[in-house]
Amino acid sequence: MGKVTLKASFFAVLAMVVLPTDLAAQERTSIGHSYEDGAALVYGVPDSRDMTLSFDCATNSDTLAFVYAFEPQNASDGMKVEVLLRSGDVAVPVATVGSRLEMDDIFVLEGELKFDSRTAGIITSAGFLQISVGEQSEGIPLAGSRAAATSLLDACIQS
Repeated sequence: MGKVTLKASFFAVLAMVVLPTDLAAQERTSIGHSYEDGAALVYGVPDSRDMTLSFDCATNSDTLAFVYAFEPQNASDGMKVEVLLRSGDVAVPVATVGSRLEMDDIFVLEGELKFDSRTAGIITSAGFLQISVGEQSEGIPLAGSRAAATSLLDACIQS
């Protein structure tokens, strides 16, 4: 899982390099980002430190790193939590490990999942991505995610 820990660092660095903005003026949206060795799909407010969710892959990989900024009940570093991603009738479980990013004082759940047609369908659908952690659940609108995911879809191998 060392590879995933690096992804949390990527998420933290990405959060630090963007410029603060008036969060009340903008809503969260899907944001695509490509870089030299891969691509990412992030859900957050553009040009801000407000990012909730990240899917990231290295070029020509079929593994997605998953980072979700969420603090479950009784959160502790190293806790293992299953996150369920659901869109329509398709559900994909993600085994995650929790950790606190002290610089931003946020708790993140990190895991990896196979990037296959089901996963691609979930993150690029036009509806909602339902994220469940135990009894807690959050719906994320995916309008515009297909266009934002273009770099991710091009960089990663879908098995």
